[in-house]
Amino acid sequence: MAGYDEGSGFTSYPNLTLAMTITEQHGRIFAGDMVFSSNGTSEKSGFAGAIGRDGRTLSITEQDDGYCSGEIIGADEIELTYVQAGSPYSVAIDSFKRV
Repeated sequence: MAGYDEGSGFTSYPNLTLAMTITEQHGRIFAGDMVFSSNGTSEKSGFAGAIGRDGRTLSITEQDDGYCSGEIIGADEIELTYVQAGSPYSVAIDSFKRV
């Protein structure tokens, strides 16, 4: 993962792991949870998303005000760009692989 956070600058988030679980899907609309883990603690945040008509692009809104856009890269991989507006603002890019 790579990103930029207001106040701390560019980062690779060395102590953070992120897991995405889709718990339900109806057509191109889906929902689930993101689990953020750092230094032995975990935090869960809900999200909902949509797959574009092209079958490759994604739009996601997170419970805590963030937004993601992304692309399905292959059968088992997606890439997301996260955007947090306001203060503090941030942006991050991450790749997720199905396990």
